[in-house]
Amino acid sequence: MTNKSVRIALSVALAAGLLTTLFASMPFGTTTSMTALARPADAHKVEKFSVTNTLAEAQWDIEDEEEELFTRAAIYLVDSASKGGYGYPESSLSVFIVQYRLVEECEDEDEEECDYDYEPVTYFGGYTGLDKSDFKISSNLRSAVVKNVQVTGYDYLTGDEKTITVDATWTGQGNTFKNKHSFTESNEYYRLTFKASGTGRDAQATAQITGDINLTLNADGYQDALLFKAKEGSMYRILNNDP
Repeated sequence: MTNKSVRIALSVALAAGLLTTLFASMPFGTTTSMTALARPADAHKVEKFSVTNTLAEAQWDIEDEEEELFTRAAIYLVDSASKGGYGYPESSLSVFIVQYRLVEECEDEDEEECDYDYEPVTYFGGYTGLDKSDFKISSNLRSAVVKNVQVTGYDYLTGDEKTITVDATWTGQGNTFKNKHSFTESNEYYRLTFKASGTGRDAQATAQITGDINLTLNADGYQDALLFKAKEGSMYRILNNDP
């Protein structure tokens, strides 16, 4: 699988995460549990769920040679509209920041040879729901922006709660590409069909993070950014409620 195919698959998985999380929580592998869920009136009942997501994502790998500090940061902006009444937020912003420092370790001070190891500095993950005024993703996937959004999360290395403010922009690059994904799972009691299709465009992204963590994220170092629009749908049919 090419790098782009992996990125597309991950983007579809992220955009479809609300749906797959829902069904992953159901005990499909246990027929007795599924039988218990199916009442006599539910035989042959069909439930449908669909969601349309527009996604802007970016990942950066940055090396500060002077400070010997390595940073990996990722931002995921998702605008979601669902049908099915499951109450998911329509839009959200997720931010992940991992930092390591290169440390010299010498067993004997008289020896000239030393080893280097990575010492963890930050392991932050944060999430927030968004209002429509907080962001914009163009319908043609040519641009996206997040303005002055506060994200509260945790540094899982220290256990401290941290709050950051995020400003980010995406600019689409090149032509669009398409992707499709589907699967079916069934047994004698139920049948689940899932389909997803999407259109994406590569992008350049910049971001400014301030607050408890301060970062400038731009084209320096390694960057991987994407604008993506996905439509997912599922149909869940109860086939048999007999024990």
